[in-house]
Amino acid sequence: MRVTYYKISESEEETPSVREGHGAGYFDRKPSKQARLEALQPIDIATIQQESASTHSVVPRKFDNFKSSLLKKARGGVEYSDYAANLLMYVAGWSYSDLLAFEDMLRRAFIRGVNCMQIETKNDPMFICATAQVIRSSDGEVAIVSFRGTELTNIVNWLTDATTSTIEAFPKGIKVHAGFLRNFEAIWPEILKALMWQSDKDKEEGNCGKGGELKALYIAGHSLGGAMTMLAAMSMYFAKEGERSTTGTHAYLWSKLRGVYTYGQPMVLDPSYDVDAPIDEISPYIFRHVYQKDIVPHLPPKSTGDFVHIGSEFFGEKIDEEKLEYSSWEKKGENSEQAASILIAGPIAALAFFLGLIPHASWFAERCKWSFADHSPWGYLYVGGKIGQ
Repeated sequence: MRVTYYKISESEEETPSVREGHGAGYFDRKPSKQARLEALQPIDIATIQQESASTHSVVPRKFDNFKSSLLKKARGGVEYSDYAANLLMYVAGWSYSDLLAFEDMLRRAFIRGVNCMQIETKNDPMFICATAQVIRSSDGEVAIVSFRGTELTNIVNWLTDATTSTIEAFPKGIKVHAGFLRNFEAIWPEILKALMWQSDKDKEEGNCGKGGELKALYIAGHSLGGAMTMLAAMSMYFAKEGERSTTGTHAYLWSKLRGVYTYGQPMVLDPSYDVDAPIDEISPYIFRHVYQKDIVPHLPPKSTGDFVHIGSEFFGEKIDEEKLEYSSWEKKGENSEQAASILIAGPIAALAFFLGLIPHASWFAERCKWSFADHSPWGYLYVGGKIGQ
């Protein structure tokens, strides 16, 4: 287990202090100015303020005062927020990058005054490779957990996705995707440590943040990260009920949960759960997003077993190819259905991807039912309309 801590201050002049750890052994280090300059160019705040927030930018929106905005949205309890959807996708999209690049992108989007933690665990023979970012406002009131999704060059992630057998992981006959569950369970205890502090000793051992009571918790993830996000919600709910844990940690966090936002999430749940399973009590917290013809929300295919989505599904698309204009997220009346077989859906999605790369072939790509191209975080990042809506 590798855990890295760092702080993004309000000031651009401060060099962030970073803590790294393996298991229980931690040490402090502050990267030298030269090391940071070699890793990425220093940020000119004036340039950032003048940068146009458009779909042509890697930072299409700015999130000034993100803490107060999330708290304001959270006062109404658990309800969908366009602001949160855009912010959390930005965090989930850039969580694929290395640590310095992730820090840089948070700063450029004006997500500052936060304490951060990156948690990584890996066991190749057991098909486990999980990474998560925990971001907490410096006063401790708002926390975001973002699970990293499937990395294109990581064979272990792909083997995780392909492990489609199911495990009865929760009461009431609730079975879930085995590969997703194993990755989630490998990393979740360390995330709980990051979110909870109950004593001064806890703070010294590296929990994420200090002071202030947690008032709002948001969890997000793209692709495989979205699947682990779903499992986090289910784990908290059943632990809250005392069926898996009596520590009170999950009950506390569940009471602070203000939304589970997933993007391009594959299906996690086997539909053969008991009729009295409390799925309807978990679903209101789940906000799933699907961009255009993304194939992943239709997987795993029916040929590997039955899976279903829960929660509310929101759909977004590109509405003007030439002007690069995108829609807002619109709630759908039904959830995405399983593809019949990857042997059919896979080639169609691959064909759409390659046709989209060929000039004047987009017309043919648009007529394909699914596409791997639409699974990229870029489309999800650009959908959403104006910040503050």
